[in-house]
Amino acid sequence: MKTFTLLKRAVLSVMFSAIAVVGFGQLITVGNGSTVTGTGNGYTGDTPFGTWYMDDQTQMLYPASEVAAAGGVSGFMNDLRFNITQVGSPAMTDLTIKIGFTSSATIYNLQNTAGYTTVYTNSSYNTSLGWNIFDFSSPVFWNGTDNIIVDVCFNNSSYSLNSHMTADFFSGRVACYYTDNPNGSICGLYTGYSYSRRAQCAFTILPPYADDAGIVAILSPVLPTCDLDSIDVEVVVQNAGQDTLYDCDIKWQINNGTPTTYSYTGVVNPQGGTDTLTLSTYSFTNFDDLTVWTENPNGATDSLPGNDTTAMGVASGLSGTYGIPGDYATFQDAADDLMTFGVCGPVVMEAANGTYSEQVSLGNVLGTSDSNSVTFTSVSGNMADVTLEFASSSTANNYVVDVNDADYVSFTNMTIRNTGTSIYGRAVVVQNNAMNFTVDNCHVIANSYPYTGDYTTAIYANGNNHNLTITNNTIEKGGYGIRVYGGGNTNRVENVTIEDNHMEDAYYMANYLWYIDGLNFNNNTVTKDTSATYYFGYGVYCYYVDDFNVNNNYIGASEGASYGYAYSLYMNYCIGSNNPKSKVMNNCVTSGIPGQTAYGYYPMYMYGSGNVDIINNSFNRTGGYTGNYYACYISQGGGITLKNNNFANLNSGYALYVYGLWTVNESDHNNFYTNSGTLIYQGTTQYSSLEAYQIGTGYDMNSVSTDPAYVDTLKCITCNDTLDGGGVNVGNMYDIDSNNRSTTTPDIGAVEYINASNFTLGPDTNICGDEYVIEAGPAQSVTWSVNGSSTTGNSYTLQASGTTPELFNISVSMTTAFCGTGTDQTQVTLVPDASLDSNVHICADETATLEPGGGSTATYSWSTGESTSSIMVNEPGQISVIKSEEGCESVASSMVTQSTAVAILDIEDCEDNAPITLDATIPDGTNYAWSGGNSMTSAVNTFDQSGSYTITATDAFGCVSVDSFELAILGEPVAVINHIGSGGTAIQFYSNNSTGLGQSTTYNWTFVNGDTSSTANPIYVFPWNGPPTTYTISLEINNGCGVDVETMEVTVDPLGVQDIESGSFAIYPNPTSDILNIATNDVEAGSISIIDLSGRTVLETPLTAGSNNLTVNVSNLAAGSYIVKIADTVQPLIIE
Repeated sequence: MKTFTLLKRAVLSVMFSAIAVVGFGQLITVGNGSTVTGTGNGYTGDTPFGTWYMDDQTQMLYPASEVAAAGGVSGFMNDLRFNITQVGSPAMTDLTIKIGFTSSATIYNLQNTAGYTTVYTNSSYNTSLGWNIFDFSSPVFWNGTDNIIVDVCFNNSSYSLNSHMTADFFSGRVACYYTDNPNGSICGLYTGYSYSRRAQCAFTILPPYADDAGIVAILSPVLPTCDLDSIDVEVVVQNAGQDTLYDCDIKWQINNGTPTTYSYTGVVNPQGGTDTLTLSTYSFTNFDDLTVWTENPNGATDSLPGNDTTAMGVASGLSGTYGIPGDYATFQDAADDLMTFGVCGPVVMEAANGTYSEQVSLGNVLGTSDSNSVTFTSVSGNMADVTLEFASSSTANNYVVDVNDADYVSFTNMTIRNTGTSIYGRAVVVQNNAMNFTVDNCHVIANSYPYTGDYTTAIYANGNNHNLTITNNTIEKGGYGIRVYGGGNTNRVENVTIEDNHMEDAYYMANYLWYIDGLNFNNNTVTKDTSATYYFGYGVYCYYVDDFNVNNNYIGASEGASYGYAYSLYMNYCIGSNNPKSKVMNNCVTSGIPGQTAYGYYPMYMYGSGNVDIINNSFNRTGGYTGNYYACYISQGGGITLKNNNFANLNSGYALYVYGLWTVNESDHNNFYTNSGTLIYQGTTQYSSLEAYQIGTGYDMNSVSTDPAYVDTLKCITCNDTLDGGGVNVGNMYDIDSNNRSTTTPDIGAVEYINASNFTLGPDTNICGDEYVIEAGPAQSVTWSVNGSSTTGNSYTLQASGTTPELFNISVSMTTAFCGTGTDQTQVTLVPDASLDSNVHICADETATLEPGGGSTATYSWSTGESTSSIMVNEPGQISVIKSEEGCESVASSMVTQSTAVAILDIEDCEDNAPITLDATIPDGTNYAWSGGNSMTSAVNTFDQSGSYTITATDAFGCVSVDSFELAILGEPVAVINHIGSGGTAIQFYSNNSTGLGQSTTYNWTFVNGDTSSTANPIYVFPWNGPPTTYTISLEINNGCGVDVETMEVTVDPLGVQDIESGSFAIYPNPTSDILNIATNDVEAGSISIIDLSGRTVLETPLTAGSNNLTVNVSNLAAGSYIVKIADTVQPLIIE
């Protein structure tokens, strides 16, 4: 616990209040207060706060002559006051006060309020003793001569007692209309009647002033000030004078420091005009006092100095854990600081063990939120260790805990007790839009006065206190246990949670729930075991409660009670939700008690309600009146489903009464039983037997009619064989006690049970799947033997150990609390489903094996068309298989994904573009390794030099791939021409000795008569007419990085063989078609080879050393290009 000592000082929270300056205004009291209004039902029309009725509109006329006689003069009316002598209830919802003016001296009915000024509104207001002040939202000007009409109206949905106030007798000066209208407002109906007691009132009237400037609000900083640094000082300046305000001095001061002046210029309209401005930005320290005031309006003396100054204390809010006592002497001290300072973080008020005899009232706490909540709790966490108690004696102090407009507040782990001895005995009161209030793990006790009203209530919530949570509590006594009442049929409280509570011995209504949207009433026990309760009591009373769920509740009186509930679960005009549909489920509900001969009317009463599934409930009518009272009464409404319910009238009367042909749209697997009388009433017809009902309606074809023979009626426990397993699966997985329900044959009623003597595990069977839960039901002790292994528990899970069918030998023995003992045996064979990994990943060059499992009798059908027990996959795709085995068919599928191998194509680029950037990125790549370059471990690498390189890439799946590539970095080309061949006209040209060549280099040869070639090394046959001829040829090379042209002269002389170089040879004619002449000069012995362009030798003949002239017949060779080779010398040959 954090020890925290608060600096106790005044912190003024400044809120806007129009010219609320009594010191300079006139407080005018009109009337002497010679009598009192509202003193009973007959005087509701005289009081503007007539809460004896739900709705009230009252108008009171105050003549100008009376106001003037009391000292009033023309000016601005700033507030209105009434003098309360007794506080009424309930609080007034949407209280509205209007001011109008008239020349009429009397009013005998309500006047049209069009043109009246609304001066005050409050969503929920209750009076207090003494003068109640209603500050006007803006001042209203009175001219001094018109008569004043005050119009007061409110719109409640409940009634109790009037507020009394001082008044005087006048005729023709009060008009009122009041009524009980829970569904709307009567304000503005302009009817009503005349009454004679006019409430005494007081006005604050400000006389007219000339020049004025006042500070009416400090907008920033605000409380709590959670961050004190660099805060804008923002204020509202107001002009209450009659002249327009153009300028003034605004001064502001921190503590007793030197004031700072802000020179204001602008336009502020007279008689209430305002302007908002920021004076400066300032960093405060905690508990600084900020004072702001005005001087010199329009350069003149301020005619109304009383509104010049506004001040506030700047303080950060509470945060952390505080002790009671310790940090705070009392609960109220803690509440006071919360209201004064607010919160800047979550706050926990921990009370030390002991009894605290006090009340605590907590109003609005600034700064609270879902994350910045306020919790009052015991330091031990035990509700019995801390008791907060108080004895209420009147409506004014009728609470122990009062949460009034405080949001995100919780009371936990303590006892809250009202020890009053009269009708005033409320323990916890929640009101005035207190949002997100929680009572958890508390013992909440109202007083035990025999009273059917709500003045004594354990938890009393009135109005739209949204998100109310009441959980894990013990709630005792009171005329009402829990009373939650929204703002009206069109203004409902939202999201109310009442769960896991034990509610006991409410005198009249254990739960009174009215005007709610969103109710979860689950897992509660509602009971009484005392003689000090009302004979006409209700367990749960719901009226206009929509979007509800009422599940897993025990509702009924227990031994020791004089009377059971007359209406155990009462639902009027309750409309359920859609998607999901509302449910009344797993409830054990009992009306009356055995032996009771009066009342005990209905366990379940539903009227005008619908859109609800009523499933797996036990509705039991025990004692009470005989005759026309039923286990379940449903009238009107619609969209109701009845399944798996036990409707048992153990007294007399119908088991089920349904009025309306369309009220229930589905009903089956229920039990209907009556001890005496007609069994069922449906629509407009009585049915004495289930068979007649089935024939007449077509409903409940699988339902039964049997005495449930309860072992414990209040807990709805039976051993009836017919109800055991008689239900149908409706998605209700658990019973009222959280026992698992059978998924195939659940029991009828709230309790899932087992009749041990008739229990069976069923015949030997095959179960398709890897797992199967075999259930014994909710027995007290269960022992299993499975394949020789023993264990205990209400169910046993069979689990296949492999992928082939597996046999389990099972035996069970059980003992139940009420329904005997039993044993049984069975055999179950689990046939596992086909199983494939949902995702399989392979590397780029990898193959995976898919095996779905199965035994020797299994057959397979793969999406690939194969039928083997396993397949190999080496590419990505969705693969599925259907396995059929032992009567079981199952499907499995696998998504095969494959890594992408790294790949870099051979690259050539220009040296002007160096360094050359290459990107080897692959999907999910994680590591890269290059054999060269400037960034050898990155996906992207740069290169400056040509060469042969490799890249190795690894991805997130661990797949490694390698690629090799050539990189050529080229400069501008230099063309070089070489050629071979003489003694003929066919010459082989070469560009091999050129530089800057690449794979994409282009060649353009130019020969004779426009002949061209684009090959790198062409053979060209020159024209020849006899004498040697010289030709000019050219070669143009373009490698993408530049262009170069080379020319050469070539002399063609096929007959000039005498000029053959030593060691060489010549051929002619070339081209030829039959005879080829070959002349050699000083060659070595060897052979003459003729080779085609594929490199194949097509002709070969011996050659002697020296100089020779030979002829070779080539007529058998196909036309085309060839090469003639002698030793290492070659010449091109064209055969035509």
